[in-house]
Amino acid sequence: MLATIRTSCLALVLVALVVGCSSTTPSPLGERAIVKGKVTIDGKPVTSGSVGFFPVDRGQGDEQYGLIDKNGHYTAAVFPGKYRVAIEPEGVRSGSHGKSSGVPTKFQKPDTSGIEVEVPSGGREDLDFPLK
Repeated sequence: MLATIRTSCLALVLVALVVGCSSTTPSPLGERAIVKGKVTIDGKPVTSGSVGFFPVDRGQGDEQYGLIDKNGHYTAAVFPGKYRVAIEPEGVRSGSHGKSSGVPTKFQKPDTSGIEVEVPSGGREDLDFPLK
């Protein structure tokens, strides 16, 4: 009996995944664009955290994040448009507080960072954030 229930639950999960992942309805905002870059402070890479993209016009995009690797590089997929950017310390997305990234507090929130970017439909491979 337990095996039958377990098998039924697994089948339902698989069906839900297939249906949820196979949606062919395009977004009214178009295709996402890939943005890549590097985050540095005084020329040295930020080695953890994330780059958050927050749409200036909520109807033109959604919040997206790119994790920063040990070399300061990140990649994110966003809808084309204008974004405020925050360089967030590790743990902000998960709700836990990780180690300090060394990023000054003003850059950690989109409303105080002073960083705004325009992402074209073709994306950007050079969207670096050299902080001081």
